[in-house]
Amino acid sequence: MKQKSLYIAIVLALHCAVAVADNSIDSTQIDEVTVNGDGNNISGLTPCATPSNCKSPLGNSSVSGNNNTITSLTNYIITGSNNDLSFSYDPSQFWNDYANSFNVYGNNNTGTGLFDLNLVGSDNKVLGQNLAVMGYSNNVSGSALQVIGSYNELDMVGMGAILGSRNTATNYAGSIMGTFNTVSGGSYALTIGSLNNITAAPINDPSAVFKFGNITIGTINTIDSDESIVLGNYNTVSDDNAIVIGNYASASNGGISIGNGSFSNSADTVSFGSATVQRTLTNVADGSSRYDAVNYGQLMNS
Repeated sequence: MKQKSLYIAIVLALHCAVAVADNSIDSTQIDEVTVNGDGNNISGLTPCATPSNCKSPLGNSSVSGNNNTITSLTNYIITGSNNDLSFSYDPSQFWNDYANSFNVYGNNNTGTGLFDLNLVGSDNKVLGQNLAVMGYSNNVSGSALQVIGSYNELDMVGMGAILGSRNTATNYAGSIMGTFNTVSGGSYALTIGSLNNITAAPINDPSAVFKFGNITIGTINTIDSDESIVLGNYNTVSDDNAIVIGNYASASNGGISIGNGSFSNSADTVSFGSATVQRTLTNVADGSSRYDAVNYGQLMNS
């Protein structure tokens, strides 16, 4: 009996020896903060010119989880563990004087330079303003972005929507839907498909102010241009204002290629084939004005 009592005493002593990390809440917080968990560190006065404006309508924020580090946020709901999130403050931006919100559900997320964030997932790294992220292991930098997927690497200027995984985008403002796309540059652009490699003028390039990006739909297209349209697979486009519809086709210098294997390298030229592949254009109406095409029937009757 004495040995059993001694054993119980030792177990209780060991249990009591395991310290539970206390939560640390800075007294300068302008919100009332409710914390459920251990080891959370909440600090930093929101650097707002008018703190009363920055305070959330109800003045309440909450953290549920363990080992979260929250710095200079207001109006937040954090559910999860090991998140490290901090506020963005730029006195030149008017929005720094008004309430923002942070809703995070997940673990091991890191966020810096934040203003308005909605995040669901884990192991994400985010930087910027007005972000909505759902997924895992995304690395997102920019503003006004919506991301659904995983393992995306995005350094975008802003105004973008991403649906998919393992996409890489830099200096880009537009929409991507698919997987394994690599996009560098372009504004108001659209990419749908997989394994496309697209290079356009960076959105912050002064010479590209009036260029509105590319439209790419397909797989394994290689595009080095602005204001081009590609529909198909395995196509190649260089230079601006080109159009390709088909597969294994190419266009440059503003040319237009239509059909599989078509080739065009001259501006204001429409190609339906190549030097080795020709096609017949059928069901063409009789030309009636100076610049209309003449069909075979008209030619024979002339």
